Amino acid sequence: MNSTERPATPSPNSRPRLVQMWQTWWRGLSPSRQDRYAAIAPLVAVVMFFIAIVAAFWYLRSEELEREREAMRRDVEYAQQRIRLRLSERQEQLMRLARDVGNPGRGQEWLQRPADTLISQYAELQALTWIDTGRQVRATQFGPAWPQRTCSPWTR
Repeated sequence: MNSTERPATPSPNSRPRLVQMWQTWWRGLSPSRQDRYAAIAPLVAVVMFFIAIVAAFWYLRSEELEREREAMRRDVEYAQQRIRLRLSERQEQLMRLARDVGNPGRGQEWLQRPADTLISQYAELQALTWIDTGRQVRATQFGPAWPQRTCSPWTR
């Protein structure tokens, strides 16, 4: 580089138009007005930082609520699945008992022991009633929550 050569300085026309407008506006202000604007800059920065922090907390809280909703939804689905499975198992047990009751030679006394076992093991069963083909009640076994009655638990 020659001592007479100067480094290339950007010409005013090579600067972006917005920067030129800013510089022109800033230089046109009086020094006291420039000081006022310069004093506001830190306040604006603090407000922007505060807004960013509030937005971050709001976003994290909404994400947490969404995760909680999703966890609750999964728990409810799991509980529904377990209830369906449990009721399906009880239905199968009752169908086996009904098949056994339908065998010839089985009487009311025979129903008492397996029905009592089922009712005492499973709280969802309140009573078992054997109704024959003529729609007559042949036997009823109540759970411990029902007072001992001679009629069906569904009649009052």
